[in-house]
Amino acid sequence: GADPSLLNGTLTANGQVFFVNPAGVTFGANSVIRADVFMAAAGQMSNEDFLNNIQNFSLTGNVENLGSIQTENEVGLFGQQVVNNGEIVSNNGYAIVASGDEIHVRQGGTGLSVDVTDASEGSKNGIGIKNLGMVDGEEVMFSAGDAFATAIQQSGKVKARKSAKILSDGGVVEVSGEITARNEAGQGGRIEVGGTDMGADSAPVASQTTIAKTAVLDASSDSGEGGHIVAYSGGHTQFDGLADATSSKGDGGFIEASGKTLDFDNMVESILLGSGGHFLIDPEEITIDTNSENSLNASAIETQLDNGTTVTVETNSSLD
Repeated sequence: GADPSLLNGTLTANGQVFFVNPAGVTFGANSVIRADVFMAAAGQMSNEDFLNNIQNFSLTGNVENLGSIQTENEVGLFGQQVVNNGEIVSNNGYAIVASGDEIHVRQGGTGLSVDVTDASEGSKNGIGIKNLGMVDGEEVMFSAGDAFATAIQQSGKVKARKSAKILSDGGVVEVSGEITARNEAGQGGRIEVGGTDMGADSAPVASQTTIAKTAVLDASSDSGEGGHIVAYSGGHTQFDGLADATSSKGDGGFIEASGKTLDFDNMVESILLGSGGHFLIDPEEITIDTNSENSLNASAIETQLDNGTTVTVETNSSLD
């Protein structure tokens, strides 16, 4: 029908549940969803794709979660816009939140990936994905295109045991909340915000990435080496929050902060790696000086080096 669906009670299943309504789906504050696999889409999927476990969704409406959605394995929320104010938990699989007109979820040898297609490009006010609640899974992925002024706004909590990826293909990504990647053994995982290592073609690239002062990216380890953190954009990357890839019992991990232009509020306070860690900066061009305004502060680099961290400053300029 033409009306959005509202679920405000309990739905329990020991199998796979796909809840699909092109007009939109809302899970109320009293809703409790428990299933092996649960997918909610404000759109359609073909019977053939459903029967062959092909996760293609054509989306025309919005999804909002105010309640509790927990699965043993996969969970996904798909809409042109998605808002989470509740909890979305996958105990043993992936948790995906995706915004777009067409969504295709793929799993293969290279891991989990989400293809997003938008009919319009950056023409709408608003936010594609807005997380104010909790999203928890072995792998967590937020994926959006550039149809909205802000593609992804992560203000809540994200907890992943393997990887947390906040990715947009050409859109603006803002993180002001917490993202943690750490497994049960206390080993730090992978966090990607805005892109993957050095903007490789294997992942979408945001047009702008902001790590706000209140943001915490935590891939620290209690055992083994520290984790892996990347904050990347194809435009300006503002890094004012905290990235922690330290290890209490091993070498520090890896942190990359890159973009065509790059700015820190305070690099020493923002980047925590410790001995054995590696910090990579990869802007298009950069000035290292004692004056931090419009340049990279030399004393901040010196402090990182004194802490036993390797610092790499690499430019890849396309300027003539």
